[in-house]
Amino acid sequence: MLRSVGALISGSIGDRYGRKWIMIANLSLFIILELCSGFCNTLPQLLGVRALYGICMGGLLGPAVATALEDLPYDARGILGALFHQGYAFGYILAALFYRAFVPTYGWRSLFWFGAGPPILIIAWRLYLPETNSFQVLKAAREDEYEKGVRTGSRFSGLRAFLDEANKTFRDNWVLFVFMVMLMTAFNCLTHGGDLYPTFLKIQAEAGPTQVTIVTFIGQVGSILGSTTAGWFSTFAGRRLTMMVCCVMGGALVAPYVLLRGDRLIAVTVSHRRTSLDRNVHADEAASSSSNISWAVEVSAKG
Repeated sequence: MLRSVGALISGSIGDRYGRKWIMIANLSLFIILELCSGFCNTLPQLLGVRALYGICMGGLLGPAVATALEDLPYDARGILGALFHQGYAFGYILAALFYRAFVPTYGWRSLFWFGAGPPILIIAWRLYLPETNSFQVLKAAREDEYEKGVRTGSRFSGLRAFLDEANKTFRDNWVLFVFMVMLMTAFNCLTHGGDLYPTFLKIQAEAGPTQVTIVTFIGQVGSILGSTTAGWFSTFAGRRLTMMVCCVMGGALVAPYVLLRGDRLIAVTVSHRRTSLDRNVHADEAASSSSNISWAVEVSAKG
């Protein structure tokens, strides 16, 4: 629920001061909060830490997507936006494998402690990357406004220019913002409805840890294949048609997704996960030309 808070805070800071350092700050907090999660002894402690983690998660998405997509040529956004979202599926695969490797032997805390490691690599990588060209152009324009303010004796004109620009963005694009919130609310109801699927497999389908891992792994491979295919297809068929086709296909697979048992689940899971991620790929790509604040509005729907 608190991802919206982080998205709005980090989105505003990212538009004002750049995507790089707010992204690094959120990743640094990820490390601390992941370690803290493994040391929690009561449910209120865990809920408090995970609430803070949700703020950081929402704060990371906007700068990350803006960094990845805002400099891309329009014709490349479909396939490369899909490539960006494959990180979700690939991370899910790693989590499933590490769950099978660590949790049965070392307990659930070990998974949190291990999860504190990967952000270190991302921080090191991000430190060597500059700001995007789009933000550098925007920053140069704001510096010109600031210099004008200094010459006229208005020392806060740079901040005022940013606030005026943000206000104008909301006024000119409020219909788009409402559409983004509604669209992503619907898509995330569809996508994250499957987050408890491994629990369903263990409790209701009575699957063992190995089978749960296999089904989860194969399903996320389907997500990677589906996002790539749909991203390529959308470059000539259009984003809207691609999203509608994926929604229809995903709806058709809901019944077998929960009714089948045994190895037959694998084939259905591959197909269903291929369509579940595709929807978010094109919704996010469609807004990639918007400011970082608009990403915050979109994440509000995800929160």
